[in-house]
Amino acid sequence: MLPSKVSSPAYIVSSPEPSAATRLSALTWVGLFISLFGVFILRWCFSAIFPEPTITSTVLKEICIWAMAGALLLLIRRGEGLPLSSIGLGAVRWWKSVLWAFAIAIASLLAAGLVAHLTGYGQGPSSGPMSKLPLWLLSLIVLRAGFVEELFFRGYPIERLPWLGLGRVWASLIPLVIFACAHANHGLSSAIIAFVVGGV
Repeated sequence: MLPSKVSSPAYIVSSPEPSAATRLSALTWVGLFISLFGVFILRWCFSAIFPEPTITSTVLKEICIWAMAGALLLLIRRGEGLPLSSIGLGAVRWWKSVLWAFAIAIASLLAAGLVAHLTGYGQGPSSGPMSKLPLWLLSLIVLRAGFVEELFFRGYPIERLPWLGLGRVWASLIPLVIFACAHANHGLSSAIIAFVVGGV
């Protein structure tokens, strides 16, 4: 059963009828599965089919990730019937978002640089596959990650896990640990950097 008031100040959800609450709860579980484990499953499938990533396979994987993001947004708007502000999009004025993004980007770069220096990230065999991709594709991957990973591992689960009775600390920590594990395929250093930067 969903609470009558959701933690985000941008909106209030009235108590639904029992059947609607059950449907919303089931859709929320589907959304959590997509957001927290979809990338794992997709990456495993592509690794099984394409052991050595190519430009074509990487582009196809990126398209699939965007499709999952679109499916999650559609689930929020049409399935749950909630605004995108329910996951933090458009919840604050644009200039505040820009200021926060700038401050967080600096903090993230400093934290990532320090961890990379301490762990020797980027100098081992795990950095090989990515270094073979062209710059344009790497740039698209970084831009996609900036939006999709925030949607999957921050926006959706941090706002939905409290509906299942978890406190804000656990609702933030669980996706952060899964986010770090999702980067472990590039080595321990990558997982540590993902944990630290994701924490920031």
